[in-house]
Amino acid sequence: ETFDLVLASMSPAIHKPDHLYKMMAYSRGYCYLSSFVERHSSLKEKLYRLTDQSYVRQFNKINYIFNLLWTKGVFPELTYETGIHKRVFPLAKAQEIYTRELSVLESPEQASRIHQYLEAIAENEVVTESLQQRKGELIWKES
Repeated sequence: ETFDLVLASMSPAIHKPDHLYKMMAYSRGYCYLSSFVERHSSLKEKLYRLTDQSYVRQFNKINYIFNLLWTKGVFPELTYETGIHKRVFPLAKAQEIYTRELSVLESPEQASRIHQYLEAIAENEVVTESLQQRKGELIWKES
């Protein structure tokens, strides 16, 4: 079955050309795809350093997909939205989330470093993370 609009908003499901082409095959009208182009957190960068890990910035999937479409003769409209997103957690929840996100559940020493740092920066038992981000959006008409 085909649809007037097929969308993938912040979807990890579109990570290979075949996935993109499958998305396009289901459209009889338009396709929309959005993904982060840049996303940076100084808090998360600090936590990675504390746990002796490297902070790897997110891959720019939008430019890759734009180029795939262009080589197929599809000329999408590309727009960007820049902003700051704040994540606010109670201290205990922040400790749980960041320990999991940094994959240190099996390392009590690394988990302890994260917990101690979050305790030190928490204000009134609340941890706030500011994410500087740019989101890219592609929209195109299927022929």
